[in-house]
Amino acid sequence: MKTILFINNNVDGVGERLLRAIDSQASEVALEIYCRIDCLSDRLKQLGHGLTTAVLLVTSKEELMRIYALKDLLDGIGKILILPDGEQDTISLAHKLYPRFLSYTDRDFNDVVAVLQRMAMNANSEKNRMADKLRPFAPLKPIGNYLELKAA
Repeated sequence: MKTILFINNNVDGVGERLLRAIDSQASEVALEIYCRIDCLSDRLKQLGHGLTTAVLLVTSKEELMRIYALKDLLDGIGKILILPDGEQDTISLAHKLYPRFLSYTDRDFNDVVAVLQRMAMNANSEKNRMADKLRPFAPLKPIGNYLELKAA
């Protein structure tokens, strides 16, 4: 599973704490770390980027507004947002990005890691289901008036 981790400012070591939590508990997640919104935007604009998840650490309302400007680029990617506060306008704007999970910078990140692991597990099972659908079939064999399909 390809995951983007956006950490713009490492305010009070929050970014380091988040990265340590993910590294220690979700090592199966392949991370791409971006520290600037313009770099994040450039990455999201790449065709066929193959990204499934974005963990976005937001340290201010202004930063959340800049991330919201990338809403169209983030469509189709499961989002985990870590917000600077629980104020109503912050939460309202965050929900417009349709995140799968919201957390806050003043909490430990065990809940974020648990959700990220679950998303990775779901992405892998979806990938396996798609592979099952694409398996080749053996030639059709007539059975009376019907044809029998057998997987190769």
